[in-house]
Amino acid sequence: MTRPKSDTIIFETTDTGYPVTVRQAADRTFSVQYGKQLKTNLSYEEAAQELGYCIFHGLACESKIED
Repeated sequence: MTRPKSDTIIFETTDTGYPVTVRQAADRTFSVQYGKQLKTNLSYEEAAQELGYCIFHGLACESKIED
């Protein structure tokens, strides 16, 4: 398996009102961007948790779920 040479977008959605993007870096760390918020240098577990928070927050703001 070859590693990406630069950050690779592995997930994107706009279903949450603001774009949510997950990228994986060559060193196998992740970043999660939600609107203007950007969290970097995340482990797999941290990125998965952050992605969940962002999606749920966005869905609540869009009145798609009750918080």
